[in-house]
Amino acid sequence: MKKQKGFSLIELLIVVAIILIIAAIAIPNLLRSKIAANESSAVGSVRTINTAEVTYQSSWGTGFAAALGNLGGASPCVTATGATACLIDPLLSTAPFTKSGYTFKAAGGNLVGGVLNTFEVNATPSVVQTTGVRSFCADQTGLIQFLASGAAIGTAAGNCSAVPNALPASGPIGNSSSFFFAQKQGTRPQNYDHKSRSKPDYAGLVPRNQRLAPPLEPHVVIGDDETASQAGAKRVRRLHAQKPRRCIDRVD
Repeated sequence: MKKQKGFSLIELLIVVAIILIIAAIAIPNLLRSKIAANESSAVGSVRTINTAEVTYQSSWGTGFAAALGNLGGASPCVTATGATACLIDPLLSTAPFTKSGYTFKAAGGNLVGGVLNTFEVNATPSVVQTTGVRSFCADQTGLIQFLASGAAIGTAAGNCSAVPNALPASGPIGNSSSFFFAQKQGTRPQNYDHKSRSKPDYAGLVPRNQRLAPPLEPHVVIGDDETASQAGAKRVRRLHAQKPRRCIDRVD
């Protein structure tokens, strides 16, 4: 009678237990990575909408866009008009206005003389704690803020500016366009707090190419009873008093 070869029940249970342990470690990390990628995409989309709003304002003479659909249009968007400006991705400008696990909304506000002077942009997770954790908003100032709860912030005028600066629950995301502009110019506000990431004051910043270099100090030793100019003059006289060295060519 031939002996049958195979795995015992204990060996199979050990293999299944190892697979379950690996899955328990890897799956949460995978979900966190996906959430982080979705949030990064949402912030990038909010910046894109901000740029499109500024372009729309300067192009059509009616202020900012009344709704998110006015910034784009159905694919393919060929002819730009005030109703469909073809400025953003159709995923953002057509229903259901979702991209990478986030739902987007935008609305113009403060209508004066037929011109919309403000706008609000929202990015809200489609499923909180699954497709994203934080919700984001921005307005005509360009500052992007967040709510850690993931709740919808709303597109009414002033909603985004009313988000409290109470990190880590809410506040600016810490990499607004104004801060990056200051870094690009080689400057940084003195009162910028890396820990709290509070809104900095950019008054008085001087670009790097406009800064004056510090004066060069003379390389002289100044005595107790001498000024810098006297010591420099003495050094110049000493150099002039030295006899120049003669170079003699040697002929073999």
